[in-house]
Amino acid sequence: MRHLLHSPRPSTIRCWLAGSCLLGLATLPAPALAQQSLLPAGWDANLKLAEVADTNPDPKVVEVNIEARLAKVELEPGKVVEAWTYNGTIPGPTIRANVGDRLIIHFTNQLPEATTIHSHGIRLPIAMDGVPG
Repeated sequence: MRHLLHSPRPSTIRCWLAGSCLLGLATLPAPALAQQSLLPAGWDANLKLAEVADTNPDPKVVEVNIEARLAKVELEPGKVVEAWTYNGTIPGPTIRANVGDRLIIHFTNQLPEATTIHSHGIRLPIAMDGVPG
């Protein structure tokens, strides 16, 4: 994945909050994204993850608010449970940023235990990566 993060062509980094981790995935460069899918349009309408809103007007800055909190979620039809969530969803919302953007996450913990956001697939100094200790 490293070569995608340093590619001069436009790429997208998609991040998902799941459990107590921020998961990152670098997608293919823009030309590969334009290839036609073999799946019918709308096949994933019920599968799409929630997205968190970018509150910063600067096109090179992605600024989001993430809240860890207890929420009722429906795991399957008719099966509602209380769970630890990010912004009320499991997995948490997708964070979209382009390579080279500045990502600012305002994190609020409303859980009864300490928690962090940890990333996968994004190169960060360890001191900024939510790793305990």
